[in-house]
Amino acid sequence: MKSTKRKVFASLLTAFTIALAFSMGSGEAFAQSQMDELYVVAAGQFAGTNTYCTYAPYCNTSTCAAKNYNSLDDLANVPTNECSGDLTATRQLGGGSSSRTYTYEGKFHFDGNFTNDAHQRNINETLSFFVLGDPGTSYSISYSGNAAAAARKGAEEAPGCYLGTGPGVFSADVWSPAEVHVRTANAQTNVSDSKRFGDVKTGKTTDPVITVAGKRYSFAFQINVIGHTHTGGYCVKHSEGEESFKISLDVHLTASNHCPIPSGEQSGPGYSWGEGALAPAYIWDVVLEPTTIDFSGRYVREIDYAPGWDGCIAWALTLDPTLPLNPVIGVSNSTPIQVLSGNHLPYGDVVGTTAAKVSLLRHLGLQSACVSTVYQQDEIYCDADGQWHPYRRNILRYSIGPKHVSSERDGHRISKKY
Repeated sequence: MKSTKRKVFASLLTAFTIALAFSMGSGEAFAQSQMDELYVVAAGQFAGTNTYCTYAPYCNTSTCAAKNYNSLDDLANVPTNECSGDLTATRQLGGGSSSRTYTYEGKFHFDGNFTNDAHQRNINETLSFFVLGDPGTSYSISYSGNAAAAARKGAEEAPGCYLGTGPGVFSADVWSPAEVHVRTANAQTNVSDSKRFGDVKTGKTTDPVITVAGKRYSFAFQINVIGHTHTGGYCVKHSEGEESFKISLDVHLTASNHCPIPSGEQSGPGYSWGEGALAPAYIWDVVLEPTTIDFSGRYVREIDYAPGWDGCIAWALTLDPTLPLNPVIGVSNSTPIQVLSGNHLPYGDVVGTTAAKVSLLRHLGLQSACVSTVYQQDEIYCDADGQWHPYRRNILRYSIGPKHVSSERDGHRISKKY
């Protein structure tokens, strides 16, 4: 009986192939494009005012600094160390081509007397993010940061005057990107607060377009930075303290026009069962998501994220370990394929086996269904960074029974009598 089985196997072996996972054509060379780049423009206004009053009707307000600026026009014009040194303002914007870091810190220190005075320092700045490419460039930009404010009030002499007294108050505020407010009490005190913030922005760039070093960048989105310090008191002989705010920000361009990464994929019936040698296999329709982003022309591939298990071949080898059968425990082809219009994968995803394998197993006496499983990881190629990026993991499974076959992809299952 064993020799008969071997003869049957030999006649089937030439047609025996596994069709599990993508059915792919030949790959093509990848065209290398320019790298993704993020450019940030800081523009806004810094203003500092000092108000001195003998009493309410007799006040003198002076501007210690008032500056409008745009870093695209003149980076050196961004304010630092304004108001004769009583305010230390530190602003930094740096990082690489696709990642940027930003900090703005303002600290005001006061040591003197109040008659009926107030000192205010304000920053209102807009950070505009531009992505390399013309309007219509898709982007995904993530950012996170921290907004903090602190105030300290030290020793104070406040004997008052014939009009009474108002103790010195030191306060600091951040209104954006997160809202934080602190204010000292009448006595010596330290107060502080902070908040985290973050978001992911996706979309397509628009006008305006800026040109830097011969490269064109189009506008993505903006973040507003607003900070404020205030010091004031009335009839205070001597007061000392300070207030400060600090805003820090990390920004990362994860994908631009050349490199959006799918959030997942739709997987469901949409094609049909195979024909001829692949009649026991089902061809699943696969569509990359989100459908609002056009992935057509991009390359995808499949690899294994874990070893699979071929229960059908394992069963056959229990009958005769000398049979020249190799279990299939991984995807059949990792050759890249190109995404079609509508984000469809060409040929779909073939999950199943061949008519030859079904015939062989049934000839060996298959009485109950056997199951084979492969763990597939789908990846997309980014020509901007030359890397493959994973976007989805699927469990691919098929079963062979005495009278039925089934195909399963990502939790969706279909079967037929065969």
